[in-house]
Amino acid sequence: SSPPPATLDPRVPKPLRRFAPCGFDALAWRNLGPAQEFRLPLDVPGYRVWLLRVRAGKSVPKHTHEGRELTVVIEGAFRDELGHHVRGDLVIADPEVEHRPVADESGDCLCLTVTDAPLRLTGPIGRLLNPLLRI
Repeated sequence: SSPPPATLDPRVPKPLRRFAPCGFDALAWRNLGPAQEFRLPLDVPGYRVWLLRVRAGKSVPKHTHEGRELTVVIEGAFRDELGHHVRGDLVIADPEVEHRPVADESGDCLCLTVTDAPLRLTGPIGRLLNPLLRI
């Protein structure tokens, strides 16, 4: 077999290579403060699919879910109310789960996330922002 192209980033799992052929760093990330997101250009009605990169030691706002959230850890690790999740783990959250994922201090955490309904922020400031944000 022929060697992979020089631009191919071996960290990118095969199913994601069509979205990130030159690696995750080459994507047009949207800055969210302690995290960055890249929404995958998929037309799947009722679902949102994105990559989320949380900076080392940082957290995303405390939230719950109006539906299901499926998260696969691609790089790094994070901890939340459900436990400690490392590369390859699948984390499933639903309306019963309220959590605040925090990336490990050792490095950024990169995840692939799929939701079938919006998240609902539950922290004091998040509650005020919910009417403005439908993430």
